[in-house]
Amino acid sequence: MSELVNYGCVKVEVRRAEQALAALKAKGLIAKAKPKRENDKLKIPVLDLLKASSTLSGLGIESEPCEDLFEPSRPSGIPKEIGLSSFIKIGNIVIFSRSSGVPFDAYVRAAQAVTRIYPRLESVFLKVGTVGELRLPQLVLLYGSGSTLTRATENGLHFLVDVAKTYYNPKLAGERLRVSKEVSEGELILDMFAGVAPFSITAASAARCEAVAVDVNPYAAYLAARNVALNARRLKGKVTVMWADSRTLPDVLEGEFDRIIMNNPTSVLDFIGPACALAAKGARLHVYILTGDESTALDLVTSTALKYCGSVRPIGVHRVLEYSPSQSIYSVELLVKA
Repeated sequence: MSELVNYGCVKVEVRRAEQALAALKAKGLIAKAKPKRENDKLKIPVLDLLKASSTLSGLGIESEPCEDLFEPSRPSGIPKEIGLSSFIKIGNIVIFSRSSGVPFDAYVRAAQAVTRIYPRLESVFLKVGTVGELRLPQLVLLYGSGSTLTRATENGLHFLVDVAKTYYNPKLAGERLRVSKEVSEGELILDMFAGVAPFSITAASAARCEAVAVDVNPYAAYLAARNVALNARRLKGKVTVMWADSRTLPDVLEGEFDRIIMNNPTSVLDFIGPACALAAKGARLHVYILTGDESTALDLVTSTALKYCGSVRPIGVHRVLEYSPSQSIYSVELLVKA
């Protein structure tokens, strides 16, 4: 048996463990040791107890500080030049993102290693690029059946996802929960780039709101509608799915929206105009943008919104995900002033 190691830890309810682990992993706070179950709680070993507790508190996850002896994690077998951080798991599918300079055979070995970590995987893919207006991934099969349709679970909700034909990032689960906790009863929400509708469905599970989930990808809209039905018993609010180009929405939608979610980091500035045209006075815009730092993100989004909304006030900006060594996805939240 491995020698046990003493770590500070956070204790969370098992039902929130998946979300807590994802959030702490994204922040690089999980120690290299195996969490341990204690009745209906999970003890998660962490590198910085204060930061871990703060991270979970920000997501509305209750945790208790603790200290215990943990068994070190077993080696993953994934080649060092690839690393654990270079793949995402969606349901029973794993996707590696290719890095320049890493030989293909290293990814083949990595696929074999990851199947030992997750024995029930159906497919392991290597993403080598994106193509087309819908920016769909180019995937090379490394292991398994080649099936691209799976069911992902986050925040107690379930989502049908086709990893080859639709966009879905499990690393945004914490961000979706954060936004949902801001939603008030009776809000009218517009989700302009909904994909399979995780933002809309998470919001409708938290409050009696009405969300309109829009995507230009017809297959994404189809799966979004199926996901609304799949989660029907968990929903307090209503979700309506539309297949449409968000540029045309001011011509086809009536009403003013209290909250507009804009998760299209590479092209979002092109859609600020339509969003402002549909925003109610006092509306909140959640704008996700790919750039180099918080200051640039805030300046780009605010200056563009001022052209179309007339008057806006920044509420906050924070980094959501690292995209590359030099760029990250940032969330900029604006208030459209009355």
